[in-house]
Amino acid sequence: MAASRLFVSRLRARFSSMANSPLEGALSSRGLHAGLGPRRLSVEGNIAVGKSTFVKLLTKTYPEWHIATEPVATWQDIQAAGTQKACIAQSLGNLLDMMYREPARWSYTFQTFSFMSRLKVQLEPFPKKLLQAKKPVQIFERSVYSDRLHFETLLNIPVLVLDVSDDFSEEVTKQEELMRKVDTFVKNL
Repeated sequence: MAASRLFVSRLRARFSSMANSPLEGALSSRGLHAGLGPRRLSVEGNIAVGKSTFVKLLTKTYPEWHIATEPVATWQDIQAAGTQKACIAQSLGNLLDMMYREPARWSYTFQTFSFMSRLKVQLEPFPKKLLQAKKPVQIFERSVYSDRLHFETLLNIPVLVLDVSDDFSEEVTKQEELMRKVDTFVKNL
C-alpha cells in the first residue's frame, strides 16, 4: 500500500511539473518535424474528460488550423455494407450505444471500428487551405496510436497536460490563458 502511494505521489509530481513546464524533460520534436508539411497533433484522454470541449475552443481560437474531430455520428449510425447505393440504407444501429449497453459483447467491435474510422480520417490528403497556411497545424481528436500507447511512452514525448476543472472554464480570461499555453506548446515543437 505504501509503495502504491509513493508511486502515485511521484506520478502527481511528474505531471504537475509538466503542466507548468510542458517540455521539461521531454525529447524535442524539432528534428522530427524539420519544417516538412503541417504539424500534426492529437488530443488524447479518457472518455468524457473534455477532449471535444478543448477541440471546440481550439477551433474558435485558431480558425486557420485543420481540426479533425472523432466521427461520433458515424459510430452512432452504422450502415450495412452495400446499402449505400440502395434507395433506403439499412441502419445496423448505434455501435457506441451498443458498446455501452453490452461492453463484453461489443467493446472489441467498437474498438476496431473506431480505430478504422480514425485511420481513415488521418490518411486523407491535407486540405488545400491547410497547405496554404503560413504555419499549418492539423489537430486530431485522438490519434490512431492512442489504442497502442502506454503510459510510459507519454513520459518521453512532448505533452501539454491540462486541468479540466480549471482550464475549460467558461471565463474568457482563463480560456485566453489556456490558448497562450497551447500557442507556446505548438511553437516549441
